[in-house]
Amino acid sequence: MQDLAIDERMKMEDEESEDEDGTEGDESGEDEEVEEIVRAEEKILVAEENGAEGDEEEEDDEDDDEDEDSSDEDVDITPKSGFQARLERLRARTKGRPIIDMLDDDEFDEDEDDVEPSFTWGDGKDELTAQVQEFLDENAEILKGRDHKETNRIFKAIYRGDFDFDINYADMSPSKRKKEKDKDIPIELRDQWNRDRAKKADHKRAREKARLETAADPLAKKKGGKKGRKAMMAAAALDPSVEISNRVVDMASMEQQIRRFLANIGGPNSMSLPPMEKYARKTVHELATAFNLKSQSKGKDNARYTTLSKTTRSGVGINEKKINKILKKAGVVVSSASGGRQGQPPKHKPREGEIVGKAAPKIGESNVGFKMLAAMGWLEGSRIGTAGGIDVPLTAVIKNTKLGLGHK
Repeated sequence: MQDLAIDERMKMEDEESEDEDGTEGDESGEDEEVEEIVRAEEKILVAEENGAEGDEEEEDDEDDDEDEDSSDEDVDITPKSGFQARLERLRARTKGRPIIDMLDDDEFDEDEDDVEPSFTWGDGKDELTAQVQEFLDENAEILKGRDHKETNRIFKAIYRGDFDFDINYADMSPSKRKKEKDKDIPIELRDQWNRDRAKKADHKRAREKARLETAADPLAKKKGGKKGRKAMMAAAALDPSVEISNRVVDMASMEQQIRRFLANIGGPNSMSLPPMEKYARKTVHELATAFNLKSQSKGKDNARYTTLSKTTRSGVGINEKKINKILKKAGVVVSSASGGRQGQPPKHKPREGEIVGKAAPKIGESNVGFKMLAAMGWLEGSRIGTAGGIDVPLTAVIKNTKLGLGHK
């Protein structure tokens, strides 16, 4: 009985050991299956990096999950057979399709900056540049104008590559500044406005004339500083033919203004003469000595002028003989008996650099020189000479000093 019990215990132990060996075998078999599946997954991932699709990745993941849950049937699927099947499906889906269509399809994840593999930045560059330049030349007037809307339209057309862009010139309206501003104002108000502007213009001219008369009058009180000198220079630069009261234009008018200055006993004690040349200022100093006045020159260059001041002996013991001599030397005709001037005074002596003879009368056909030129084939209005000749008459320029003609 004991032997039977022992045999039964040994059989039970053997069965337990066999069960443990089977369990270990199953576990080792499952480990091998897991390793095979992992290797297959690694190869699948490598294949996907070389051009697999996103959708197929999801399908393969589902298939792999089913393979893990399945039993012995999955052991027969090798990584090579799975990759071949997927490659065949990929070839079937892309059969007959161009590469550019596949690049545009959602099968591939591409950035917006990707370009065609065969594209190079140098392709068609010269042709595109010439086309853009031609388009800009055609619309050069608009680009140089002030219509910013049309300019922006042109640049947007270039940005889009639309070189068939047409400008509708009919829609372009003239500038608002060129339109009539007072078109909405009634005629009565418009006429009143014009009359008011004309009246203001007359007042402005009257004020300007009054300023010139003040600046030209030697006895008038003038502003000091730059404004006073500027007004004096403007009055002196006026043409001698312009009539302004108490203006000094020559030695005769200067002598009159000096006597007026001396006669005005309660008036100003000094007078300022307009700017003059050096020889004229010398004559003024000589006249001042004859009238017992004090003279002094101020300023510099062309703006140098002379001022005369009264003394206690001014107007007393005037040397009329010397005054007449000075006036005769200056070209003023005076009477030796009375010491005064007789007849009309001659025109003022021309200044340095002044052009004379512009008002000379035109030479008539009765002139001998005119007849000689006409006999040689010259016609009035044509040039003199065969090799071009001259078409502008010669001018006569006054030269009083010993300096050259170009000296200023």
